[in-house]
Amino acid sequence: MKKTLLVFLILFSFFSFNSLGQNTENTIEYSYNNFGKKEALIKRIEEIYKQKKKASYTKEHEEELEKFLDKSLKRIKSNLEDSTYIFNEELNSKLNNILQKIVKNNSSNTQEHTILINKSLIPNAAAYGNGLFVVNLGLIYLLDNEDELAFVLCHELAHQNLEHSKQKTDSIIHFYNSKKTKDEVEKIKNLSYGKGKAGRALLKKIRYDITSTSRVNEFAADEYGKKYYLNSGYKEYFAYTSMKKMELIEELIFSKKIAWDSIFSFKNYKFKKHLLEEEEEEMSFFDSDATLDDFEENNPDSLRTHPHIKDRILRIKGEIKDTLNIPKTINSSFKKYKTLAEKLIIKSYIDQNYLDVSFYMLANKLNAENNTFYIDEFSRLLIKLYRLKSKLALGKYVDQPSNSEEKSSLDEIRMFMNNSSIKDIRELIEAYEKHYGLELKI
Repeated sequence: MKKTLLVFLILFSFFSFNSLGQNTENTIEYSYNNFGKKEALIKRIEEIYKQKKKASYTKEHEEELEKFLDKSLKRIKSNLEDSTYIFNEELNSKLNNILQKIVKNNSSNTQEHTILINKSLIPNAAAYGNGLFVVNLGLIYLLDNEDELAFVLCHELAHQNLEHSKQKTDSIIHFYNSKKTKDEVEKIKNLSYGKGKAGRALLKKIRYDITSTSRVNEFAADEYGKKYYLNSGYKEYFAYTSMKKMELIEELIFSKKIAWDSIFSFKNYKFKKHLLEEEEEEMSFFDSDATLDDFEENNPDSLRTHPHIKDRILRIKGEIKDTLNIPKTINSSFKKYKTLAEKLIIKSYIDQNYLDVSFYMLANKLNAENNTFYIDEFSRLLIKLYRLKSKLALGKYVDQPSNSEEKSSLDEIRMFMNNSSIKDIRELIEAYEKHYGLELKI
């Protein structure tokens, strides 16, 4: 039980990172291994963790703190190896330039800053203290201009300067090692039955206690972050639109209805529309809602790490002085970064076999743009589907559709993948080959 508790706390406080690469029109590499930058980055992160150990954390449990930080560092290194973090020259440069501008205009901490890009679709960012930040690809994909992105970075810079990461680590070490917690763990271990239920209740209580200061910290980061933001010359209104989009992520990302029969419509090929429908004779024991919660387990740095967002939005909106001259939201120069983030998400998600999200994102592009990148990635996606079905491994990566009466487009493509036979998929691949003049190797 004690071991389980420690695992939970580590997972709760430090989420996974991701690694990327250089972009061309049709080929995007994203592993740090391909750019000769991994070793230098690892040295930089090791230095950051040395600084963390020397910082004025609680002196009461120094040994436990060192073990905690060592495990966190090991996890980051592992995630660099498996390309959880991506590298892309354009995106990394853009993020660094925005952060440098903010720091310069606020006489903020002059220490070196390191930004890692996580390939997660979940739109979020985080400050780990001592100059280490993480920005998810999903955040760049969601937002529409530099101002909106800058507000998020200002918020995270404020978290760092207010030492919220250090406070959180202190809280974790304190709660885990307190006599009260140890006594409660011992009581649970001695129970004759109901240990699992009691253990989960204790973990829930500890999590609540650790995050009890989150509301105060989030409002403080908004307050200081907004000062950094305005001092840097960004437009006040976009602080509000940035947070509003993060509140509505599910509606914004998975809202579009896809006409799958149109996507799969090719000459001399009749798409079997019934594959998109639920088979009545089969009952599913799974209830997987088609929302961003589908990827919560694999992407623990979710929006849920930024609570109280409704109250924060109301406060930001109430502070806006000029409500008449609302600027244009979408910035044409920022579109290239959104498109690049989208392509990197698609490529990395296909690599990870997240086929349902990959189908959804590509469907929005395949008919709208005559771009060889999307055509090639859709080819790769169809082949992945064929191979996983052939190996009876699809269920390992693709959830069952939700049990809700009204099916989303994400549900429909899940039903298509689950209902299709090997023969169905092969026929679709052959039609796709003929349509685009391709020769695919299954």
